[in-house]
Amino acid sequence: MVLGVKSTQTVGWVPKSNFLMMLAAALIVSAPLLRVTTFLDKRHFLGSTPHPLLSEIVFPYVEGKTNLSPLRLFHFFALIYLGAMLFPRNLSFWQSRWARPLMVIGQNSLEIFCFGVFLLYLVRSIVDWTAGGDILILTLNLLGFGAMYLAARALSWKNRQPWQAATEGPA
Repeated sequence: MVLGVKSTQTVGWVPKSNFLMMLAAALIVSAPLLRVTTFLDKRHFLGSTPHPLLSEIVFPYVEGKTNLSPLRLFHFFALIYLGAMLFPRNLSFWQSRWARPLMVIGQNSLEIFCFGVFLLYLVRSIVDWTAGGDILILTLNLLGFGAMYLAARALSWKNRQPWQAATEGPA
C-alpha cells in the first residue's frame, strides 16, 4: 500500500495505480505553471506585491537549482514513476533499432552526463560567438546527441575489452 492506495498490479516493487499515475501527471503539469506564476508574481505582474504564501513558502523551493527541495524531489520521483509505468521493460519499442541509441547512452549514463556538461559549455560558447539562431541551436543539439551516442558506443566497446579475447589463445 502506497499513499493509501492498494494495488494488485506492480512493476517490480512499485505499485501500478491509476491514482498514483494521475497524481504524478498532475505534479508534472503543475510544476511549470508554478514556476511561471512565481516568475510573474516576483516581478509584480500579478499584483503590487508578491503573495505572502508564494514569497515565504514556494519561492525558496522553486528558485534556483542549488537546493534539493521537496518539490524538486517529488517532481523527479513523479517523472521516474510515470516513465516506469508508461514505458515498461517488456514494451516492444525497447527491442526496436530506434531505442538502441537510448539504451547505449543509458548504459554509460555517468560518463555521458559528464560529456554532456562539457558539450553544453562548448555549444554555449559557439552560440555566443556566432549570435546563433534557432537553426544553429537545433543543429548543434543534434550534433551533440550524435557525439554523445558515439562516445557511449566507444565506452561500450572499451568495457567489452575485445583486445583481451584476442590475446588469450589456447593454452
